[in-house]
Amino acid sequence: DRLLEIPGENLENVLAAKDLVSLYNGVPGYQDLKVNLDTDTVTVVGIGNVALDVVRMLLTPVDVLRKTDTTEAWLEQLAASRVERVVVVGRRGPLHVSFTIKELRELVKLEGTRSVVRATDMAGVKEALASVARPRKRLTELLLKTAVGPQDPATEERWRREWQLRLFRSPLELLPGADGRSVGSIVLGVNRAADGGRSDGHRGAGGAPHGPGATLDRLQ
Repeated sequence: DRLLEIPGENLENVLAAKDLVSLYNGVPGYQDLKVNLDTDTVTVVGIGNVALDVVRMLLTPVDVLRKTDTTEAWLEQLAASRVERVVVVGRRGPLHVSFTIKELRELVKLEGTRSVVRATDMAGVKEALASVARPRKRLTELLLKTAVGPQDPATEERWRREWQLRLFRSPLELLPGADGRSVGSIVLGVNRAADGGRSDGHRGAGGAPHGPGATLDRLQ
């Protein structure tokens, strides 16, 4: 529930994960929360278990969730959702994600949903596995297995939805959409680990959102 402390954070439809989790878990006081899901893409900032749980709740079909204890308030909103892609953004590399293998496995196995872990974000990680503790090693091996290169067009029809993991990315600015009030896109700084992703060392994209020498990425 921490603030990002970046420009545009007060735009409409920028939500704290805690609020959304409280809505679908039935926490009193949150059942009237309205979430605008009239979009094809959602960005989730953070690489912990809560972030992956939010992804799962956004992409799991309503008919599947009806068999769980998810609230009717969330199911009604999800039934009208246009969301087809969720992008998970984290500033650290693959050896420092905070989610567990259980949460990752649930997403990887989610029916009709493609998991996209970029091979470039996993560069040098395989060579570092020998010195990684067993629980972290198993998690990292699943990330490596999930990492994808160019997709085979013949398999595209299998996927109705997808989630992407974008590592080494820090949110710098939220930009308004066409209405000038709601969030329309997010500007990301590209971090570079000092040792190819094996440690937590990283260099940010510059002090200002569009500062000199900044390497930027943008999601809409």
